[in-house]
Amino acid sequence: MIDSAARDVAFAPARVAAGDGAAYALPLTARSPEALRQLAAAYRDVLRDAMWSLHDVCLRAASRRVAHDHRVIAIGTSRDELADALDGYVGTGGGLGVTTSPGAVPRPARGPVFVFSGMGPQWWGMGQQLWRDEPVFRAVITQCDAVMRRFAPWSLIDEMTRDEASSRIADVEISQPANFALQVALAALWRSWGVVPSAVVGHSIGEVAAVHVAGVLDLEEACRVIVHASRLQQRLTGAGRIAAVGLGEAEAEARIAAAGLAGAVEVAAVNSPASVSLAGDTAALEALQRQIAASGVFARMLPFRLPFHSHLMEPIRDELLATLADLRTARPRLALYSTVVGGAIAEVAIDHHYWWRNVRQTVRFSDAIAAIAAVGHDVFLEIGPHPVLGSLISDAARARKKPTVVASLRRHSHERRGLLGSLASLYALGFAVDWHGVYPDGGRATSLRR
Repeated sequence: MIDSAARDVAFAPARVAAGDGAAYALPLTARSPEALRQLAAAYRDVLRDAMWSLHDVCLRAASRRVAHDHRVIAIGTSRDELADALDGYVGTGGGLGVTTSPGAVPRPARGPVFVFSGMGPQWWGMGQQLWRDEPVFRAVITQCDAVMRRFAPWSLIDEMTRDEASSRIADVEISQPANFALQVALAALWRSWGVVPSAVVGHSIGEVAAVHVAGVLDLEEACRVIVHASRLQQRLTGAGRIAAVGLGEAEAEARIAAAGLAGAVEVAAVNSPASVSLAGDTAALEALQRQIAASGVFARMLPFRLPFHSHLMEPIRDELLATLADLRTARPRLALYSTVVGGAIAEVAIDHHYWWRNVRQTVRFSDAIAAIAAVGHDVFLEIGPHPVLGSLISDAARARKKPTVVASLRRHSHERRGLLGSLASLYALGFAVDWHGVYPDGGRATSLRR
């Protein structure tokens, strides 16, 4: 059966084009593969005709009342790019710039798991394009900036909009709050596009954003945690190092003991069954890293000059506990998993003692992901400036079905386009999308006959 939209596509005259930074998603659905190809051919031809606004073409495609099970989404920044993508799909069923559904897609019963990354993926230009072009994102960053000014002697907006030469993103007291704000703003943008999490988890300091999104900390309290925790950790810069090692926790502990380094080096994070981070005294850790690497096992020193999640964090314990002693919390509004306890949070108090444990104790990311997968979650959306957790999630899930992991942003890449590509992946899997959130001004596209 030929989709009726392929027979009659009508649009209003072209409107003012979006700015140079614009990117577009053109989603098409149909009841059968053949109908979908014919619909794609019809939209390809419309795109070749400069009479129609690109914004309105995409909005009209997205605004159809029924989203069928066979789906193709083209992503691009120009009319020609989208038309070429659809032309490739019509010819081969795939191609550059298109995401297709794997046959007739099911309708997921729940949203994806939001996974908030910790330290590591931040970079000087993160979020700058979204700050300029996405009102929802900009509003959240502006709100975070206003709140953080109560606790910090610097401006979040000033720090996040610096150029590379003047950026202070390498400083923990800047990078951790900036990562938090970016993550909270991304979560709000995803929600405005109809992507709502069914559960949340955060790796290490990424837990602050996860706990806020879950409703446990309001924005003021979450900003208080992230600003003070990062300020105090900044003081310990140079106290030690951290390394990534391709071993499981038990084997890593055995290597530490065999080298006589217990007490000097410890497991800082268990990221998957075969991946840990080690932290501790610089000389001891560097010696152990060389020894492990010489045995043929992956072992690499990370650039941080801070021994996160080790005994070397102890000097800030008392001040952190005192600073956060009167923290106000609420019960989580959605499923919340903890990398402090390595599983779901039920009656665990997320108070000042919890945040000290977050800073000091081993990150139980692998256990938390395994617990999430054990209750049937198999789609994970990484919330952060660059994907770093995908392979770890896949390894840690320990499920019969390999999980799907989707990133939000990629370093040095077009930010809206990257988000739309990830949105396309979720849509192709059957997730609902609020396309009026993607194209909020509505355009002037006329109705299609259906």
